[in-house]
Amino acid sequence: MPKRTTDLFVLDIIISIDRIKRFSKRMYKIDSLVKNEEACSAVLREMGIIGEAMNKILQDKTLESLVKPGWRDIVDFRNVLIHDYFGLSWEEVYYIIKKELPIFEKEIVLFFKKLWKTDSMKIAVKDMLDYLSSMGRDKSILQLTKLTNSFSEKTMPKKRVSKIKK
Repeated sequence: MPKRTTDLFVLDIIISIDRIKRFSKRMYKIDSLVKNEEACSAVLREMGIIGEAMNKILQDKTLESLVKPGWRDIVDFRNVLIHDYFGLSWEEVYYIIKKELPIFEKEIVLFFKKLWKTDSMKIAVKDMLDYLSSMGRDKSILQLTKLTNSFSEKTMPKKRVSKIKK
């Protein structure tokens, strides 16, 4: 993977949100989250990635006018998740997944759409698709491709990933 840029951190967040949604799809109660050890661990890992990536985005002074004030809370939650994990509230984790994540997803997609106009983001998307393809991450490839195609078919990077199963 190329050197990490702010554009790639935005893509990390978008991919992690999609993964959390997939991993928690059938979790209708807190118990179903806590009892599914693999899904629980995967969700917490993706939340940590989101928090770390957001921390990097917030450090980019060129994006100050685009970030939302509440996004600092995401970094703060990541710090609790990583450093104070023993005091983690499963009710809070579940609430974030079911209530706050859909709102944040809309915000970050709008943020991404604004950055999509830049050449650096288009290059980052191409690099991310290549990276995901090298690992066979078809679901993430499909999600990112659908999202970028929804912005504009004409501005999608020319090299397509061919490993997506239809």
